Amino acid sequence: MCIVHLVRNSLSYVSYKDRKAVAADLRLVYTALP
Repeated sequence: MCIVHLVRNSLSYVSYKDRKAVAADLRLVYTALP
């Protein structure tokens, strides 16, 4: 699975108003993984 799909799947559990902040944090987490 690519990072985009991981983030999009995770965002399905997040309310709309929080998505931008959560997406930014998730991107940091997923890009930090080796």
